[in-house]
Amino acid sequence: CIRRPEIVLYVLDALFYGSVGILIVFELELFLLLIALRIQFFRNCGYYLDFLIVTVSLVFELTLHGVDNSAAASAVIIARVWRLVRIGHGIFAGKR
Repeated sequence: CIRRPEIVLYVLDALFYGSVGILIVFELELFLLLIALRIQFFRNCGYYLDFLIVTVSLVFELTLHGVDNSAAASAVIIARVWRLVRIGHGIFAGKR
């Protein structure tokens, strides 16, 4: 067992709850977009991919909290980086 100072545990918990909160906001945004666009939501691969990434990230975050599994953590990180790339591309494309 590795002993960690109490402040590190506090920071880890704060980051966990912050991450879950942000993912819930993204999930809510995508759900409202799904309601607004209905079937057109699934015709846009970007929306569908975002919905999939956010949902999988949220499920992983909630189920793997406190579990030391680097492979699953790597998958979540890759999915989140892909989402950031998509957001950056959207911002860049929107400025044109």
